[in-house]
Amino acid sequence: MGYITIFFVSFFCGFSLLASGKIFNKYLINEDNVSFFENIIFGCIVLTFLALGINFFFSLNEKLNLIFIILPFFLYFFTDKRETKNDLKYLLLFSFLTVLLISLENTNRPDAGLYHLPYIGILNESNLLVGISNLHFRFGHTSIIQYLSAIYNNIVFTSNGILVPSSIFYLALLGYLINEAIKKRNDKVYSFLSIIFSSYVLINMNRYSSWGNDDYGSILSFLVILNCYQNFNQLKFRSFAKILLFCSFAFFIKSFYIILFLLPFILFLKHFRIHYNELIFNKLNLFNLLFVIFWLIKNFLTTSCFIFPITILC
Repeated sequence: MGYITIFFVSFFCGFSLLASGKIFNKYLINEDNVSFFENIIFGCIVLTFLALGINFFFSLNEKLNLIFIILPFFLYFFTDKRETKNDLKYLLLFSFLTVLLISLENTNRPDAGLYHLPYIGILNESNLLVGISNLHFRFGHTSIIQYLSAIYNNIVFTSNGILVPSSIFYLALLGYLINEAIKKRNDKVYSFLSIIFSSYVLINMNRYSSWGNDDYGSILSFLVILNCYQNFNQLKFRSFAKILLFCSFAFFIKSFYIILFLLPFILFLKHFRIHYNELIFNKLNLFNLLFVIFWLIKNFLTTSCFIFPITILC
């Protein structure tokens, strides 16, 4: 995979995620001043939701996957044009960093051959296969990240496309932490936490070949902690819904991160008397609920467990 190809794939992959995130924010969150990095994260969430739903009926094949590039490209022009110059700068930076990250490694080692790549191949070749974990238990330990990789295997990028989304997602998560450290300097504790978390990511998760599903879940847990701290005393329904969404996505990455839901639960207990209706009944929570239901149904159909391999849920 040549450097120019990596750069090209990275740019258009990032562009489609950014456009999807902006549309998601415009119609479901409707929040002002959302950063470039957060829009990329939202894009990863909404496109994997679509991929999960589509895969119940169709394979994520090379022709179908073109919609994940073409449709966001056109939708971008219905978003705020004032950020276009800034968006292009960040996309070029992300593309360059992705080239740098991938070019320094010759393989994606951790679990890729046993878990990640075989399941991505199945997603590209077939719709949801009932009972697939009976073939091998590894297919019960799948992550939503594999759906993100699978949707960029198309007739333009070919199979090279599966290598790039994980890098874009990583850079968006890291960029979010660094941006928060800079943006919230007036809140010393919040800024300190952001610096600690971003430093940890840079020191311990800085090699493309070392990334597994756990790394993305860990970084998302940092985002959840920051958002919970920021909203502990004054909670807005959009912030609470975003926290729940980040918790859910971390859970889709690895079931262990279901423990993160304890944090928004504490927030809910603290504020529900004031904001009960707003905290529960909103468009973003409905989307999140549908995502969770789809994921649990997928787990049940493929493993006979709602959360694999917890016996009491089988």
